[in-house]
Amino acid sequence: MPQMQNVSAFDAHGTVTFVALTPSSGDTTPARWRVENAPSAIGMPKASVSARYNGQKTARRVDVSYEQPYYVLEPGTGRLTLLHKVPLTLTAVLPDGVPTQYLEEAVDRFFSFISSPTVAASIKGGYAPT
Repeated sequence: MPQMQNVSAFDAHGTVTFVALTPSSGDTTPARWRVENAPSAIGMPKASVSARYNGQKTARRVDVSYEQPYYVLEPGTGRLTLLHKVPLTLTAVLPDGVPTQYLEEAVDRFFSFISSPTVAASIKGGYAPT
């Protein structure tokens, strides 16, 4: 079981630190992070991870959630206005009875696949490869 800690993320602008806010206290209770160096509380990206058994208790389900606010600075007032939120989610279902090395291989390959330039471009552009 991983220990709660700050998480570094990378994008075209550099490194962002997601500050550990609250660890999970057990099944269904999410661990939460937030980028705290945003100009306002409404501009702070946030993320969470929760885990639990599926209904039949034959697999563990892990849900990852990320939310990136889109806001603008109002001219003249300097006030930030939230216009949208970009929600991104991931659900992983890990069946019982699959050896650890195969689960780890599947997870490693999945994350390599979704971080590939092709899949990243699909997500960023909103269209599947043609």
